[in-house]
Amino acid sequence: MREGDSGMIDSSRRHVNANGKRSLKGAVLYTVLALGLSLLYWAIAVSGGGRFPFGQAFWGIARSYTCAVAAVVAAAYLGGFGGLKTLWATVTAWGFSWKLYVLSIFGFLVIILGGTCAAAVFGQETVTIGKATPASIAILFIYTLLADGPLGEEIGWRGFLLPTLLRNMSPVRASLVLGVIWWLWHIPLYKADGPRFHLSGTFLILYLITELSLSLIFTWFFLRAGRSAFIAILVHTGNNFTWMMQRIVFPHAASPEIAFRLITAGLAIAAGIDLTRRYTTSRMEAASLDSLAAGPSPS
Repeated sequence: MREGDSGMIDSSRRHVNANGKRSLKGAVLYTVLALGLSLLYWAIAVSGGGRFPFGQAFWGIARSYTCAVAAVVAAAYLGGFGGLKTLWATVTAWGFSWKLYVLSIFGFLVIILGGTCAAAVFGQETVTIGKATPASIAILFIYTLLADGPLGEEIGWRGFLLPTLLRNMSPVRASLVLGVIWWLWHIPLYKADGPRFHLSGTFLILYLITELSLSLIFTWFFLRAGRSAFIAILVHTGNNFTWMMQRIVFPHAASPEIAFRLITAGLAIAAGIDLTRRYTTSRMEAASLDSLAAGPSPS
């Protein structure tokens, strides 16, 4: 191998390492901001004795957008205006297969409502069909998208943090790291909601497993759609919307929570296996540089 080639490869390695370190700084900054704003929400709830200025509905909507705020700040720090353009491009990347659109929006709906229907058919549940019109269902979906977390959260989680972690980690490892941070972010919010959530040790462990599972599933969608946070917004909306529809369509049926956790864990395992098989990591990028450094194999 020529000396010039060796210098070029060394320069490429240094560039990759520098970008990796800078990406980690951006991920840390985002995490600190997101968790800090979550704790701020909890502090506002505690200081007001459970009462919020402007009403709890306003803060309930606003809290999910703390992730978007953290993403904008971290993206600007990481890359200036270019970083913000990259964030915008990731969030608005909607040019993927129609099959992924269908799967992202209706996947959880079919699993959960289908499971409840199956329980009713086989006599394990007493089901009463609730009243819902197409207009009310459409309004509920839009409300879920805009006000129940998906849009505000996913700008941060899959719009910024996941792509940043993927510069340094495999998809599975990045998903698990993100899942833990996502779990930690939710805890102060649930604590602020008071008696609606009993944060027992069992609940926290089961919820951590669920967040890790969903994180793997969301990463699978993100990468299959060409690194699109837009599809993560749809999957998140589909998940939250399903639980609202469960209460509308089957208002007297028991919540299929255990079944959901088991199915989600199974899907996450399948997603993790597929992610490991399909997608390369930053370490493989380094291995590619090493192969160049070694030069052509002797014939």
